[in-house]
Amino acid sequence: MLHCICIPSKAGICDIVDGVGNCSYIPKLFADKYEKRYSSVPYDHDDMASLKVEITSAVEEYNEECVVSLNDVVEGVTSLKH
Repeated sequence: MLHCICIPSKAGICDIVDGVGNCSYIPKLFADKYEKRYSSVPYDHDDMASLKVEITSAVEEYNEECVVSLNDVVEGVTSLKH
């Protein structure tokens, strides 16, 4: 979790994030935390390749008459949880 300390120099601009006060290092802090979080979830490369093919195929078949319901989304997300 990032902790931001806003010093009222400019509205909405933080001068210190997680103890980092150098403006050139703050973006790297966010990038490192993002990389750590999203690379920590294991996955099977074959499953991901298969999913990519399935999604690409479905997108190619999309037209203005297609409707995605909440149930479709829930079913899709649930199928990702093994």
